[in-house]
Amino acid sequence: MNRDRLNILYLGCSGFPYGLAEVQRILLISKALIAENAKVTVICSTGIHNKNNYPDLKRIGQHEGVNFIYSNGTPYRNSNLILRNIVKPFAKILEFLTIYKIYKEDRIDAAIISSMNFRDLLIYRYISKILNFNTLLNLVEVNSSMSGQKGIKTKINNYLFDHYAIQLSDGILPISEYLINLIKNVDLKKPYLKIPVIVDLNRYIGVEVNSEKQYFLYCGAAAYFEVILFIVDTFELIEDNEIYLYLVINGVASHLSLIEKRVFESDKRMFIRIFSKMTDKELTILYKSALALLIPLRSTIQDKARFPHKIGEYLASGRPMITTSMGEIPYYLEDMKNALIADNFNKKEFYSKMQFVINNPEQSAKIGSNGIFVAKTYFNYRNYGQKILELIYDLKQ
Repeated sequence: MNRDRLNILYLGCSGFPYGLAEVQRILLISKALIAENAKVTVICSTGIHNKNNYPDLKRIGQHEGVNFIYSNGTPYRNSNLILRNIVKPFAKILEFLTIYKIYKEDRIDAAIISSMNFRDLLIYRYISKILNFNTLLNLVEVNSSMSGQKGIKTKINNYLFDHYAIQLSDGILPISEYLINLIKNVDLKKPYLKIPVIVDLNRYIGVEVNSEKQYFLYCGAAAYFEVILFIVDTFELIEDNEIYLYLVINGVASHLSLIEKRVFESDKRMFIRIFSKMTDKELTILYKSALALLIPLRSTIQDKARFPHKIGEYLASGRPMITTSMGEIPYYLEDMKNALIADNFNKKEFYSKMQFVINNPEQSAKIGSNGIFVAKTYFNYRNYGQKILELIYDLKQ
């Protein structure tokens, strides 16, 4: 088979090139493909950014070698609710016209779908059949397991996605063993490639450490307020009044207010700091300077199925990570060797790991250094570009 340069689209995403875990994963997978001589274009059907935050963002552009297009005509969210609702029905039409234009000018070999919306998946399936390209579903969650989702419309979407998304995709890019088992239960012959959390290791080269304060750090979405409240509860068990807790959280106001209220009520509120909307550089410095990085996982379907993006970033920073033995953790990490791992989502168990870091700085630093090796071996984004291309070539045969 003549292996020409492949032209790949990324569909179903929002906010590229600036955003949290989903956008970072899209960027890194795209860069991995570009490193293997593929062409990648990310198409966003709606604009979600605030112009004050990104005044120079264009409708069509390139970020770290990755092409992107806002098919609706603007990367910015219209502040007028009425106008937003008027143009909303036309978003998918404009997106199809953008896809068709790319198809006519070049060709489309495959599209990676980054959406948990069943309607989107169905539309992309029809488009792929009309224009004759394959689709790969980026599968990172079990929709129905995600907490905080309400409403009949959401429940219907989650049911349809969880039961039919795999069948509607030519190939799957699962993030965890739990999701691989789901794929096999649906279709033993369905092609898939596991892509775990991925990270750009170059992000940490030359980063200077700021050691003014000793602190534990958690970074994540405010929607995981159960986890954040667990961390605050556990931090209150630490008696050392020279140790701080840094919470780097972003999210909706209702979730943030719950966390702020809990921190305000804490006897250790003077030692807890909340950060949000940090740049990658600022966040990288915080990672590299922390006593340890916290990410407790629960024994829920949600935490068994997902694989938090921050785990790759934590390990690559070289600082010790404290977590729990849930989900993907046992497949890659060993307690006291390359991470500190509590057996259960239990405050006393998690506290003992935090206290160990305080009492044993040299051994903890070695555990953190061993974590870098895990990140290099399993989570380096460049490891996956050729593997994805091989899957696409197999689907084209």
